Amino acid sequence: MSDHPAFHVPEPLQKRAASMTSSPTFLSELAQTPYALLFAGQATPWRACLDEAATDASLTTPLSGALEATDRLLSPVRMDLATLGVASLDLDLSSAGEESAAPARRSADTASDASPSHSVPGILLAQYATLMSLALDGLDTRSHPPVAVEGHSQGVLGVELQRVWQQGDTAGIEAVLALARLIGAATSRETRRLGLHSRGEATAMVSVRRLPEEILRSIVEGHDGLGHPVSIGVRNDRRTHVLSGYPEDLTLVVAAIEKVAARDKAEHAAHRRGGAPLSPVCEFLPVDAPFHSELLEGALEQTLSWATTCGMDREWARGLARGVLIDHVDWPAQVRDAVSQGAHWLIDVGPGATLTRMTRLVLEGSGVGVTSAGTQEDRDRLSTPGFRPPAPS
Repeated sequence: MSDHPAFHVPEPLQKRAASMTSSPTFLSELAQTPYALLFAGQATPWRACLDEAATDASLTTPLSGALEATDRLLSPVRMDLATLGVASLDLDLSSAGEESAAPARRSADTASDASPSHSVPGILLAQYATLMSLALDGLDTRSHPPVAVEGHSQGVLGVELQRVWQQGDTAGIEAVLALARLIGAATSRETRRLGLHSRGEATAMVSVRRLPEEILRSIVEGHDGLGHPVSIGVRNDRRTHVLSGYPEDLTLVVAAIEKVAARDKAEHAAHRRGGAPLSPVCEFLPVDAPFHSELLEGALEQTLSWATTCGMDREWARGLARGVLIDHVDWPAQVRDAVSQGAHWLIDVGPGATLTRMTRLVLEGSGVGVTSAGTQEDRDRLSTPGFRPPAPS
């Protein structure tokens, strides 16, 4: 194993880090508190988080270095990646902080942010930036590791990132980032092969809230007009799920959900049914692929073929790639597992705070808290002496 990955700390950050030692903060006190890390996945604001990191010279050097290292690791499949336009992955880490370049860059980024070839490695890179920033702000997850680490959806790659970061394994960090690039590229390739494209606002994943799982499952399984399989790929709580499939099929399912809700509302209005009427909310997610679906079996096989060619351990790659592409997610079960390991606080690494809001519902009544560290604003707040997140219920 190598030493902890080195990164230059500018003088202002050195002063900030030094102040942590004399002024206890929420983050610094986690060194004496059992905590867990949570890594988010798709449909999170990873580009904004990376742009933010790119304004900090102490982060851009290791981020750019890790990204450049993946080019070397993936050189055996460079030609295949070139056909997808990702032989090298330029995420503008060196120029994201330049205001003059921001408008043109944002226009170009918008079209690619939802593409798996960019979003899968982009999310992981944003999480790497957060781990380094946390270390500067008072919580070094290498020297004071969490009691549990959980990844939501593609957050399984973040779990592996924390493992190798904790070990000081620079090569391991580069390898998991390289695998993220392969998973993303293979997914983009497979969705093109399948002819799977957004249809207006309809995408390959739709969130369904305020609908019990048994009703949702009966609608999906009982629909006889679908052209392709639709998966209940993610369970965020008993009444919140994410469906994966072809956008045109998901549109049909959403219409069926709305029809069931309208019929239920009419029965309540006619006093033929008691209790609260169904009030489902369906929202298509900004993603280009049906993650957590058997539709991506081809992407899994392509990832493994490329990984083997690049000299990666096939079973290591298989476990992580399956977690991103095929395996279904049961987030309440994962949260319960983190709590069972003794965590008093769950720290959301991001990107953003989407996972914090989702997890708070699962934790209600447990006495365990969750707070976001997914943006620099969040980390500044958590590293301010005297500040404490809201007490857990």
